[in-house]
Amino acid sequence: MPEIVGRFLEAVRAWGDVEVVAAGSYMRCHRRPSRAGAFAYVWPRAWKVNLRLPAWAADAAEHARARKVKADNPYQVTLFLSEANFDEAVGLAQRAWEEVGELARRIADGSHTNS
Repeated sequence: MPEIVGRFLEAVRAWGDVEVVAAGSYMRCHRRPSRAGAFAYVWPRAWKVNLRLPAWAADAAEHARARKVKADNPYQVTLFLSEANFDEAVGLAQRAWEEVGELARRIADGSHTNS
């Protein structure tokens, strides 16, 4: 695994409730316990990260970009890890982690709907 990918995974694991699950050529970063899904998908060989954020979250980012995906795809932000954007990548991942936590709370209290 590239060193920068390992550093990224180490940074997100440091938040304490993160589980990284290997799934073939990629890894999913989950907030546990949660039924809300992963907050990030990481492709180590490509140094690529897709984040569970709306496309507009990339507007103020220097390196992250909105993905060209269907509107109902929750993973709308992508970036390739580099030294130049490492802090941005971790910051956006933390934002996605926080949003997944909020979604998990809504699911747990029954206020989340799929409509």
